[in-house]
Amino acid sequence: MKQNSERVTTVPDFIQKLSKEIEKYKKGNKEFESLIELFKQWEELADKKDKTTYEINKVLAVKCYKNKKLSLGQCAELAEMSESDFIKYLGKQKICIFNFDSEKELLEDIKNA
Repeated sequence: MKQNSERVTTVPDFIQKLSKEIEKYKKGNKEFESLIELFKQWEELADKKDKTTYEINKVLAVKCYKNKKLSLGQCAELAEMSESDFIKYLGKQKICIFNFDSEKELLEDIKNA
């Protein structure tokens, strides 16, 4: 199987290589191995992008939660997690979900539980 010497690392790379492969096909090269390899590289690139976007969203959600810009539920949604999973994730980050301005507020909350 013929392999592309350079791997696809960006969307413009993919488009450029795909255009070249289409031109080769139009000129009579009917081998599909290079196209198949190109699309495998595209899938890898898309998967990396999805994972990176997911991690960025989690970091952003934690920052928004810590700065009280979004609610717990909104942050969980941004992080693409359930609220319980987001709470666990916050715990791993050593971020407490209980915020009391005073001991009196804490005691009152305990009393009402």
